[in-house]
Amino acid sequence: MVNNNSPYLCGGIFFALLLEIRKQRSKARDKFLGGSDGLSDTDILKGLIYVVANQENAPYAESFKKNTSEYKSCRYSGGAYIPFKKTHVINSFDNDVKNKYPNALNRMSEFVNKYLDESKIEWLVKALLETIDLDTRISGTHNFYIQSSGQAITKAELATLTNIELQPFLLGVLHYIILHRPDNKLGRPTYEAWYTQSTEYSEWEFTSGIGSGINRPLNITFTPMQEESTPEDEEIPEFSEWSDEATDDTTSKTINQFINNPTIVNQRGKTNIHINHVDTLKL
Repeated sequence: MVNNNSPYLCGGIFFALLLEIRKQRSKARDKFLGGSDGLSDTDILKGLIYVVANQENAPYAESFKKNTSEYKSCRYSGGAYIPFKKTHVINSFDNDVKNKYPNALNRMSEFVNKYLDESKIEWLVKALLETIDLDTRISGTHNFYIQSSGQAITKAELATLTNIELQPFLLGVLHYIILHRPDNKLGRPTYEAWYTQSTEYSEWEFTSGIGSGINRPLNITFTPMQEESTPEDEEIPEFSEWSDEATDDTTSKTINQFINNPTIVNQRGKTNIHINHVDTLKL
């Protein structure tokens, strides 16, 4: 069991803290006239999924809204629409952070620019630092990839850090969560300690003083967009949901297919090249 007196770092808690510093939302009348302001809980969770999975998703609205609420309140760990427990998603994100760091960092930079209020960033960093510091299940030797160089530092080193680059810091904390905290429900006691309800069916309100325990001065900077480490024309598939069958063990095969009298059109830029005879087409 989780120690109820100790914060527990998990995806729901991380997501809930991000929601506390989202950009100012449009008034109800403005949203009625112009549609969504793009800052709903579901919008921001979609953005977080994109950071991790590098794929857009278009889930069924009502199901995803319920999933989002349950994920934030640490009653749900993920599934078809929130793929944080999918093995191939975890492995791909880990590979991006360790081997294609600029790509993952750029996705986090896009997330920060789109959703977060810059004036509240210091509180968020302090809240996460204190949560990590007080989480007794994170040992002093656990690594966090929070450096813009892509290098990791330990929890013990993090406890004394004063110069923090925001996007690498958030990416490193998220990476730790995705790899080491698959059971989001373990954060439920923390959520109940930090949020209160005036009535059984009213909205939960954030009442915690988390972050106030970090008294050292912090120099928080923003990291500029990085040069991508893969070709710009690399195709990234888009999925409405993720399946465990779509996966890590897929192997590449060469198929020889014989076609009688084919005509092949190969388009490069604005020029079409017609090839009227091919004996063997290798796919």
